[in-house]
Amino acid sequence: MSEIHDASTFPNGKRKSDLYNFFLTHWDFACTQDEYELDIELIRAEEGQNLKNCRWRRDSDGQLVVSGLDLQDKGARVLVTHDGFVVDLKVGKLVFISYAREDLAAATLIKDAIDQTGLVGWLDVRYLHGGVRFKAQIARMIKKADFFVAVLSKLSVEKRGFVQREIREALETALSIPDSHIFIVPVRLDNCEPTHPALQELNWVDLFPDWNTGIRRLIQSLHAALGWK
Repeated sequence: MSEIHDASTFPNGKRKSDLYNFFLTHWDFACTQDEYELDIELIRAEEGQNLKNCRWRRDSDGQLVVSGLDLQDKGARVLVTHDGFVVDLKVGKLVFISYAREDLAAATLIKDAIDQTGLVGWLDVRYLHGGVRFKAQIARMIKKADFFVAVLSKLSVEKRGFVQREIREALETALSIPDSHIFIVPVRLDNCEPTHPALQELNWVDLFPDWNTGIRRLIQSLHAALGWK
């Protein structure tokens, strides 16, 4: 990750309030109008004190990118341009990570590893805000994802609950994807046996007995499916 810079303005002279106004008029803003009004009031108070509330970094392609944003589209970034801001949607491929609550710690480590390789891991606890209709949002993200990583363990495969619904949603989405394209990637945390027949037909990635070897294999599998070297 490149160095993150903090200042009272962005390199183009714009302030954080300008960034928020850009979101409100040009982008699918992630908060409600009430939340926006509260945020902008706090931001203007910070600006009145000349606080360093503008954060940016230089991305791997040399672009200046606003840091610390929680965008609805997790494959997007906001570029700092000469005279304002631009949303770039062509960053990374979206990897939906499905898991049982008991396996949250492992799922979080998987997301962090994925994020470091040019991909964007989507984990519900990181991106679902309070009050969101989570079932509809999760279904939307599964359909939008480039990959669906099913984190499996002895704790999850026999468990009833929403994780099974996510897998069924992914299997349904996979029906519209050519067989030659990889979409669902089962990842095993232990020597469990997937209960869904369709998952049993897919090649698994095992994160045991050696976690690091398994993570490398997972990343290599995703990159290979994208034609990345």
